[in-house]
Amino acid sequence: PSIQQARSIVHEPFRAVFLDLTLPDGSGLSLIPDLLRQQPHLQNHIVIMTGDPSDINVRNAIEEHPVELMAKPFRISDINKLLASWA
Repeated sequence: PSIQQARSIVHEPFRAVFLDLTLPDGSGLSLIPDLLRQQPHLQNHIVIMTGDPSDINVRNAIEEHPVELMAKPFRISDINKLLASWA
């Protein structure tokens, strides 16, 4: 998916959102403000996935917004553990 595609569905109801840092047309981080504006309940339920967790943009997003970081590669069990912690 792309940022443009994601923006077209940002109004649809989600319980959690997993965003890749690098998308074909930009950074998944740019979607966070729109998501939180449209769906404030997503606060603390957004996950940024990246192969470079030391990226300064990721660090800034974590400081600026209540997001989780999931470093690649990760296992399905990592996702399950995170989702269970939100239950």
